[in-house]
Amino acid sequence: MGFQIRTSQRKIEIGELEISLNGQIYNIFVFLGTDQGGHSGFNEITGTIYVQSDASEKMPDNM
Repeated sequence: MGFQIRTSQRKIEIGELEISLNGQIYNIFVFLGTDQGGHSGFNEITGTIYVQSDASEKMPDNM
């Protein structure tokens, strides 16, 4: 949502937007309910955003 707000403020029209996320769970067994040690949250989350728009490919310094 924040990305869309920022592009709208700059009068950039977004045609398509895709977000790909990957995560590593801290302890999968806690997540599955078979272990009580640790937590079931994520160690790391990484992502990539793919955008089709009418903007140039150069990223402004203040984005």
